Amino acid sequence: MKAAWVDETGGDAPITGDKVLFTLVFKLKEGFASGSKAYR
Repeated sequence: MKAAWVDETGGDAPITGDKVLFTLVFKLKEGFASGSKAYR
């Protein structure tokens, strides 16, 4: 399980301990609050 911070701008956020970037726009649409931790 990788943790990423939800970005209110819908941009890419670095994954903790990894170099991969994930776009978190879909996380915002699922109701995650800005600054909250999202897990995938």
